[in-house]
Amino acid sequence: MKSSLLKCVLTAALLAVLNHPFTTGYAQGSLTPPGPPAPSMKSLDQIEPRTIVNAANTPGDAGDVFIIRQPGSYYLTTNLIASGNQNGITIKTNNVTLDLNGFTVQSLSTNINISGIYLPPGNVANLTVRNGTIVSWGGNGTGDGSGVFAPSDVSQNLVFEHLNISGCGYGIQLSGPGVVRDCNVVGCIKNGISLNYEVPDQVIQKSIVSGCMANDNGWNGIYATGIISGCTANDNGVDGIEGDKATISGCTTSYNTGNGLRIFNRCSVSACVSDDNVSAGILVEEDSNQITGNQCSGNDAIDTAIAGIDVEGANNRIEDNHVTQSAGSGIYVNGDSVNGVFNLIIKNSVSGNGTNDYSIHGTQIVGPVITATGTITSTSPWANFAF
Repeated sequence: MKSSLLKCVLTAALLAVLNHPFTTGYAQGSLTPPGPPAPSMKSLDQIEPRTIVNAANTPGDAGDVFIIRQPGSYYLTTNLIASGNQNGITIKTNNVTLDLNGFTVQSLSTNINISGIYLPPGNVANLTVRNGTIVSWGGNGTGDGSGVFAPSDVSQNLVFEHLNISGCGYGIQLSGPGVVRDCNVVGCIKNGISLNYEVPDQVIQKSIVSGCMANDNGWNGIYATGIISGCTANDNGVDGIEGDKATISGCTTSYNTGNGLRIFNRCSVSACVSDDNVSAGILVEEDSNQITGNQCSGNDAIDTAIAGIDVEGANNRIEDNHVTQSAGSGIYVNGDSVNGVFNLIIKNSVSGNGTNDYSIHGTQIVGPVITATGTITSTSPWANFAF
């Protein structure tokens, strides 16, 4: 009985649904396309907004393989191998970043006056060159051409970083100030890195050289005014590092044919290591310098009139250095009546030079020299040690 009643109810409900169709529904929209399909991928300009250095974008001339004439960001997509008597990439405008992108800029020419990256004379500013190798510019290392050359002493805000340079006349040569960091310059016929080499004394702008290596160059490894920090200069034909009005710190100079470090006026040299150079470990050429906390060992291999630290100027402070095993003196002060007076020599330690641990002449200010072994009995805070 209940089953028959359930069947009747279900049948009635089904008939009600069939006799009352739906009158509303969701809109489906037009099936006609609004237009042709648009590209869904990014353009090359969106992916890489920089400009490729090539004949189409940066055409050269008789003297230059490529010329950058407009401000912007540029990059290489292949090696630049130049066989003619042309500079590699010449930059004739301000506000340029050039990324070598890991590629090589190389010359096969014997022309002694061409350069890999060239900034012609003029007031050029705000340039950065980075990330690549520069090889054999300047007659394949026989002339005056450079890996990087900026002959104007009024150029400003020049930055060169992460470059490997070898076999050039000069490595990096800037007449004015610049920043050179994390670059390796090896086997150039003249100077490895030279900055501010034609700047007058009154020019305020100074250079920064940091984290660089300059080895096996024919002349000096590094020359700069400004800041030289964390650099290595070994096996160069003259001096490892030369500084004028410079702050030099945390550098290593070894096996140079001349001096490890040679400084001129108003320099500070600290926390440097200068070992096994043919001449002085540190040569204080002129006046008003401060030489503190350095280590010099095994220098002065050929001239016993020189020293681990050789002071030729006046009004210098020589403090807290450790000097060992120089062939001549440990610390030598010239004592010339005009140029070698009133130097302050305090708190140094010198050993391995026999009776020539200290060779100090003329009118100087010198802390007492303690030569006795055993317990230190002197109470002078300015004492020098010889042992």
